[in-house]
Amino acid sequence: ECLSPSNRKGRVKDLLADYALIAVPEVWLIEPKERTLRVFRDQEVAAQHSGTALAKSPYLGVSVSLKRLWRAFDEGL
Repeated sequence: ECLSPSNRKGRVKDLLADYALIAVPEVWLIEPKERTLRVFRDQEVAAQHSGTALAKSPYLGVSVSLKRLWRAFDEGL
């Protein structure tokens, strides 16, 4: 899930609750303005990544280069 400037904390909590209702095991919350990626499991922060790190999810078996992610946002992709 990628946050936009119109998202507020209350809406984020509601969003995580909605994902929990449909049994989504892990949610990655991208905040482009702050350059952070938070990983939630059971509506709790399980990990937080920033900078140009490689964000990995052993649970889902995926990884994302934050350097490439931020570049894509900067380029409007």
